Amino acid sequence: MYVKSKHMASLFDTTIATITSQIEEQICEVTKVRYEICCIILSGGLSESEYVYACISKKFTSKKIPVIVVPSARNAMVECALQMGINPKGIVGRCSPYTYGFYSIIPFEEGKHPEHLKGCHDGFPTCRAVFFKLIEKGQIVRPGEAFVCKSTTFFRAETNKYAKRFMSMWRSLKKSPEYCIMEEQCEQVALIEIPTSKNGLPDHLNHVQRLIVLGNELKLEFINEDTKEKYIVVVDYVL
Repeated sequence: MYVKSKHMASLFDTTIATITSQIEEQICEVTKVRYEICCIILSGGLSESEYVYACISKKFTSKKIPVIVVPSARNAMVECALQMGINPKGIVGRCSPYTYGFYSIIPFEEGKHPEHLKGCHDGFPTCRAVFFKLIEKGQIVRPGEAFVCKSTTFFRAETNKYAKRFMSMWRSLKKSPEYCIMEEQCEQVALIEIPTSKNGLPDHLNHVQRLIVLGNELKLEFINEDTKEKYIVVVDYVL
């Protein structure tokens, strides 16, 4: 069977357009946080195609960004994954694929917050499921970075002192979701249950919620600042 080179090349055009578009998006995101792309490194079996390499190289060389194909490109992804598993501390930084944040409850504001999220705590109206943003989609994060939320919760009503308390982390494909709901493309990725003593919770609970970036994981912490009790859960960075 004979296939003309022009027709054969056209089979790759849609794929190449998708690849170049995604690279341009990444360049844009990195530029926003004042980083500079010095080169583009291609890996994976497709990058070994001379035609694919030529098209991508032509696109970005004009922007003074050299394009390099790694040796043994078809095996590079597997080798990289193995190296990350063996030495997660070798990760300098990574671009967050999601926006991460804590589920929070704040005082309800008429006309601003949706009625279906209106709740009540100690007789005061509250807005449930508010997304407290920590990491924005596309943001460069590094191992060891910590994101903190400090707050004080009051428990005046006796029934509230014995109710189960939870801390949860959520993620979204949107850059700035307002609420932890499906309409905001949000989903829960981690949950910590806060144990209640036989005497119940204090009248006011001073606490810290912390998100720590590890090599391939995210650590979630809830710290009672009065008793110094700490509750921890660790989840995969990309579930």
